[in-house]
Amino acid sequence: AFWMTGLRTDQQGRVEFKFKAPDNLTSFRVTAVAQTKDHKFGKGQSHFEVSKGLMIEPALPRFIRNGDEIVFRAIVRQKVIDNAKVLISCKPGEGITSLEKEQYEIGPLNKNVPGTFNLRAKVKKGITNVKVLFKASILGNSKITDEVEITLPVLRPGIIQRTGTYGKVPQNETEFVFSKSAPEIWGQSEGDFGITFSRSPFLPKLQGLPELLEYPHGCFEQRTSKLLGYIQLAGLLQYLPALGQKHKNYRSTIEEGVNYIAKNLNNEGFLPYWSGSSSPNAYVTIQAAWLVNECKKLNYKIPPGLDINLEMALNSIIQGRTNDHANLRAFAVFIDSKSRTNKKPINAIEELYLNRNLLRDESRAFLALTMHAYKIMPEEMQLLASEIGNLSPKEVFDPGNFYSTSRSDAVKYIALNTISDAHWKEKIEPAFRKQILSVMDDSRNLSTQENLWLLMSIRSMMEKDNYEPFKEEIVKADLISKNQLSVAWKKQPLTNLNTLKLKNDNHPTYYLANASVLRDEENSKREDRGIRIERVIQNLTDAKRAGTPENPLKIGDEVLITYRLLSERDHFFVAVTDELAASLEVVNFNLAQVAAFYSLPNGINNQDLHLDHSELRDSSANLYFNRLKKGESTYSLLARISSAGQFNWPACTITPMYEPRFNGLGNKTTLFVDHK
Repeated sequence: AFWMTGLRTDQQGRVEFKFKAPDNLTSFRVTAVAQTKDHKFGKGQSHFEVSKGLMIEPALPRFIRNGDEIVFRAIVRQKVIDNAKVLISCKPGEGITSLEKEQYEIGPLNKNVPGTFNLRAKVKKGITNVKVLFKASILGNSKITDEVEITLPVLRPGIIQRTGTYGKVPQNETEFVFSKSAPEIWGQSEGDFGITFSRSPFLPKLQGLPELLEYPHGCFEQRTSKLLGYIQLAGLLQYLPALGQKHKNYRSTIEEGVNYIAKNLNNEGFLPYWSGSSSPNAYVTIQAAWLVNECKKLNYKIPPGLDINLEMALNSIIQGRTNDHANLRAFAVFIDSKSRTNKKPINAIEELYLNRNLLRDESRAFLALTMHAYKIMPEEMQLLASEIGNLSPKEVFDPGNFYSTSRSDAVKYIALNTISDAHWKEKIEPAFRKQILSVMDDSRNLSTQENLWLLMSIRSMMEKDNYEPFKEEIVKADLISKNQLSVAWKKQPLTNLNTLKLKNDNHPTYYLANASVLRDEENSKREDRGIRIERVIQNLTDAKRAGTPENPLKIGDEVLITYRLLSERDHFFVAVTDELAASLEVVNFNLAQVAAFYSLPNGINNQDLHLDHSELRDSSANLYFNRLKKGESTYSLLARISSAGQFNWPACTITPMYEPRFNGLGNKTTLFVDHK
């Protein structure tokens, strides 16, 4: 609370000082250390209590949502006289409509006996934060007052869904009005959008870049994929001016990410999939080694010893000491070939080649690229190229190395395009190109791995653009790319769709638009795409109080939130996201002080699903399960009711992180809490 040195005593050994006490009712310990001019020392301790004659303690949630009806609540205490009447008021800021009197008397209150003030109010739409000011005074004594102001963030009343559209500007129109080509739901929803126009026909295929750089989950596969995207695909940012502007300082992002990696390595140099996990993951470790070696080439700052530790782990995988599958070893030797040219793991490469019948086509492609980089075994390299010449058969996702058919085709394209011969260019390349470009039509349904490797394959397709640059007198955009082949507008509300127009100058032009659309009550119907998610609550304090208008919950109730998941097949690395109602505070059992006082009721042990990682925030609960089995599963959270009112509870979602085309949107509800 306070610290000061250098205080001088008077001749009686006394000193006075003042400071502003913290604004809360608690006691503090005072410790004083004294020194005389002849270097003698002494110390003493005492206590004092912060005490105010009148004190307001706001009892508010940590956030609210647009459209909520909330009871702004405060607890009042006084220490002056018994039977005191207190005049208290609440003045909500702009965007809040009061539904009751903003000022009234409470009491009479005796000393240290709390009194409660409640004001019911409605939160308007369109605001992002609100200030709430409480004032109180004791009637008959105008000098005894208190006031406190709180700022609350105001969140949207539904989930935000990212969506996009792309196409070619018709050349037979003198003016292109974007709203005619935008998805119908955009014009009916709240949200914002941004748009880019480009001369390059590859623009629509580059929508996977923002998906890669802004993926929402925090596992190490996605962290390393994102950072590799910055390094490997930085040249593509010039085709997306808005994204390039946003991520122009990506060097610091990469260095921060590398530091975080260093903090999570185990003693053998391996990374886990999730931060805090003790299980090493070979694939993300290999990818981290690739990232750090690329950073070294670019002279980025990396923590001391990080490269050595990752190289040690990479060697263990290459030599087969970790008992990982040969497919992972093939990826490891490929990454090794990108960083070292002196110590070639010839024996491991020869062993993998001789046992290539155990390898997928993708791994054979990695092996061929390794031979090309090391300039060894040319005949074997050409034989591998001939064996991987066809598009991959459709296969299910492999959680062991995040394998998918789309990623396999991208890796094979890169390998064949690198090794290349006349037969490849004339007979095989067109089919590969067509397949890869078709897959990139909807990057939002691709994983980070697929977007990373598909974008790298597209980069290898893109020859030097010889297109007509945009001219400033024709296009008045917010941003223009360095090569002047793309222009963009900054994000703006969806209500501005009709205002965005482009004058057609008869040169081929392509557009790519991305939007954040609010899935609120009007457009938040249940969706089941291979997975279904249902959310139910159970009041553990009083089962009759169900959170409905007829049977509202009460402040202090403990409720069980249960997610019921129904899947048509096995899935891996599944994310469940729930944007919480403002009245809910989820109990985080990872905190020892919380776990000591709260526990799930008997019979609720969550054995159906193993929770591998969680991120419990004020406004959301994010749950991650490395495996979801076919059929029905359930998982439960414990929460407390912290505030009264009528609260929006947005829909919950479930998505396999590497197969996002499967997903489910749950039920949106309204939670009713009584303050009486």
